[in-house]
Amino acid sequence: MRGRNCSPDAEVGNLWTLKVPIPVHLLSDGVQTFVVRDMASDETLARFSIVTGPSLDEDIRVELEMLRAELDLLKKAVRHHCAEAAET
Repeated sequence: MRGRNCSPDAEVGNLWTLKVPIPVHLLSDGVQTFVVRDMASDETLARFSIVTGPSLDEDIRVELEMLRAELDLLKKAVRHHCAEAAET
């Protein structure tokens, strides 16, 4: 994909920062979930969601996607904490 940029995270070792342009034609009202995969191993590396359009506060799918994103952040923080604890 053109315009992507993948670089090591400056603050946290063993993490990478991925910047990728999202084509407008892939966005519409609602929640779009994108999956980042390793093309060689077909392993899912990350996923993220974008919410667009009118407020969907009562839509359970939106709530579920947001909870998944929060859980992914928590998992990343716990893994980082465990890795730091193992080094000491």
